[in-house]
Amino acid sequence: MDIVRQLPDSVANQIAAGEVVQRPASVVKELTENAVDAGATLVKVIITGAGRQSIQVIDNGCGMSESDARMSFERHATSKIRDAEDLFEIQTMGFRGEALASIAAVAQVEVRTRREEDRVGVLIEINGSKVERQEPIECQKGTRFVVKNLFYNIPARRKFLKTDETEMKNILTEFQRVAIAHENVAFELYNGDELMMNLPSGNFRQRVTQLYGKNKKNFAQDLIPIHAETTIVNIDGFVGRPESAGKYTQQVFLANNRFIMHPFLRRAVVQAYDRMLQNGVVPLFFIKINVKPSAVDVNIHPTKTEVKFEDEKEIFSILMVCVREALGKFNVTAPMEFDKDVEIPNYYEGAHPKMPEVNFDRNYDPFRSCGRKHVERNWQEMFQGLKNEVIEGKDQKLDFRGDELKVKSPEKTISDKNENVGESIFFRGKWLCVALSSGLVVIDVPAAVYRIEYDRMMQSKMEVLSQRIMFDEILELDGDSECIFTELEKDLEEVGFRFEQFGRSMYRITSVPAVLAEDADRIALIKEIIHDTREGIVELQREMKSQLASRIARCASRIRREHLSQEERERLVARLFASSNPNTTPDGKPIVKRIEL
Repeated sequence: MDIVRQLPDSVANQIAAGEVVQRPASVVKELTENAVDAGATLVKVIITGAGRQSIQVIDNGCGMSESDARMSFERHATSKIRDAEDLFEIQTMGFRGEALASIAAVAQVEVRTRREEDRVGVLIEINGSKVERQEPIECQKGTRFVVKNLFYNIPARRKFLKTDETEMKNILTEFQRVAIAHENVAFELYNGDELMMNLPSGNFRQRVTQLYGKNKKNFAQDLIPIHAETTIVNIDGFVGRPESAGKYTQQVFLANNRFIMHPFLRRAVVQAYDRMLQNGVVPLFFIKINVKPSAVDVNIHPTKTEVKFEDEKEIFSILMVCVREALGKFNVTAPMEFDKDVEIPNYYEGAHPKMPEVNFDRNYDPFRSCGRKHVERNWQEMFQGLKNEVIEGKDQKLDFRGDELKVKSPEKTISDKNENVGESIFFRGKWLCVALSSGLVVIDVPAAVYRIEYDRMMQSKMEVLSQRIMFDEILELDGDSECIFTELEKDLEEVGFRFEQFGRSMYRITSVPAVLAEDADRIALIKEIIHDTREGIVELQREMKSQLASRIARCASRIRREHLSQEERERLVARLFASSNPNTTPDGKPIVKRIEL
């Protein structure tokens, strides 16, 4: 007796629905994409009961004839493909002809549609793949889908739906993904009778702001446009300024107007910021990638959110250069804002700026009401005796002669004119306050050490920074970590580490970088570097030296300093202002804050 049988269409459609229709959000995605493909300029989505009760999608697109409307619910029925060659030229959203058949297999579906040239439209009702009703009807141009009682005939699937809040969140996510890719189409989303989102048609910046920047201050001003036009790929969109980065910022890739998730290209954007971001935050971006349809495979995943580019590595390089160019063009550097925004007045041609006027009571004495005797003090006396003083350091010296502060080193001189330098105070093991004639300068000491040590390691020969430790430390590694360690061992030795084999998967650390000679967890640092290399955070060989220098310098900055002598303070200030960027750390955090009188 033969045991192989062909499945009935109703069963086959339910199996297909398991891939295409996973939850109410899947229905919203498929139907809104169909509406966009139909040339609609307005798409309305109405949700009832988080999609369990009903989902309505109404558009003003081209509509369908009676025969097309009936045929659209058959499996693999599509208007997008005629032969196999068409698979390589797909530019529309849905094309496999599975969506409507799958939805009709697990729900009660009603469709009303009419073309512009037809006098009447058609109504079709389908329950569980079975056509219950088909007749002419008077309706507006376009198409209206009503999907009721999703998974009514598969109780097990309906049981595994999440709470209404979770399902509504998923619907909103899918709605936003379709809406952001088609800024020329107006979208409306209703939760029952309540209007949740109203997105009029416009340009890409407006659509991004409508979706993600409604309740965020200066969101549109934080968007930096990017553009690249090559024979391989065209790139457009926006990236965020470094100060707009966060742990959960929005990141959107669109490939040929289709939302995609692509970790490889995301890494290109992150690398383009090149230490402008703090640890643990990711940049904001909304990027459109347009390639020839034949150069991208969109059919490797049922939801089509994962794609494969033919020239993936080339696109990676072009994207990274494009983002870096945009950041440089708009003079984006690490943020130096502290507490408040700076207002820049508008400039009008022919107008002359007016000097600000400050009115205050020169005779005001806060202690007069307390009965205390008023004492006249000359604050300039604080700085007497410093005019001709020169303080020597090991590598640099601070020159206070004249009326300007100069930090001299063999390589460069940085001056801050018209400043007299007074005493300094080091408190709480973190802050160094230096008195100036114009106010006060506060230096974050750990951040300053981070910048100083990073520059020193990047500019000098690494071999001289190694220091023998008194008690050897043992590094134990598993098989995967040991393979990575053998590749990193040469780079680690260049920055000052020395290792000896101590057994199977064990190494003795005999020497460490000089800045880590005390109070530093060297084992944890090496394991962190191995972990980041495994995860691909440190990927390019040319960046290895910079990454290692940054991590070792950051580790050195964490060493607690309970006391700094006057000589150590002066040397710290001298080395900081002789560094490549005394204002910020290598990862973009501010080091110095000036407080004016």
